[in-house]
Amino acid sequence: MSPGSGHWKLSGQGLELAARTPSTIWLRRAAPPVLPDFLDSADLKFASRECVSFLNCLLAEIGQTSFWINSAQGATRANLKTRQLRAAVQAGLAIPPTLCSNDPAAIRSFAEAHQGNIIYKTFYPASWNTGDGIAVLFSSQVHEDDLLDDATLQAVPGIFQANIPKLHELRITVMGRQVFATKLDSQAVPSAQMDWRAASGAIPLSPVGLPPAIRQACLKIMDDLGIVFGCFDMIVTPGGDYVFLEVNEMGAFLWMERQNPEIKLLDPFCEFVIQ
Repeated sequence: MSPGSGHWKLSGQGLELAARTPSTIWLRRAAPPVLPDFLDSADLKFASRECVSFLNCLLAEIGQTSFWINSAQGATRANLKTRQLRAAVQAGLAIPPTLCSNDPAAIRSFAEAHQGNIIYKTFYPASWNTGDGIAVLFSSQVHEDDLLDDATLQAVPGIFQANIPKLHELRITVMGRQVFATKLDSQAVPSAQMDWRAASGAIPLSPVGLPPAIRQACLKIMDDLGIVFGCFDMIVTPGGDYVFLEVNEMGAFLWMERQNPEIKLLDPFCEFVIQ
């Protein structure tokens, strides 16, 4: 790169792109760098950081005038759980009573205030390679007796929320200004009642309409976070109230259409990308 000019080239397996700005970039779940075995273990952190920084520079050069799904800045904002919750409240949605903390006294007080019926969630998706497979940490019900010692609670901050009764759940997929809602009958599957992602069997799914106020609230949250695509998770209570849980700026959505072809999402997404 010289003053007043620049040239980039991106090549790899099945990919060859040079000096042509894409009209649209779908930035979905960038994987961490895969580093060669010959690097010394002391150098892995340095090499990984350099790879990530270089990729960010390259993407910024490639997509200066592109339409991003979603932009790196929007994705960063949208992945801040507290920012999501604040955006939901400002949009007029209900959220569960929530504590984000590593203060043992505050956590125990919160659990006591809700009769020990609380949910623990992570700020970032968590999984472990156990040797026998991958262990994934889903949202978990926690009682007061389940809380660990103060030192452990202080070492790992968490999201603690009151456990909200569910009639069913919603997966709301937003593409630009189009909003598609799917009813998840999670309470019909015992393993899905606390977190539908942990289901050991298929959850009954069906397309469903949304009240206009809920639809508008979702769009307002999207604008607040600066994203154009997102998958919302909400609870519908036995009393008919809608409760916001979170929005995943790069959530999976095609699995719903694969399970129930009445849920049309692939064609609208392709049209969204093209337009």
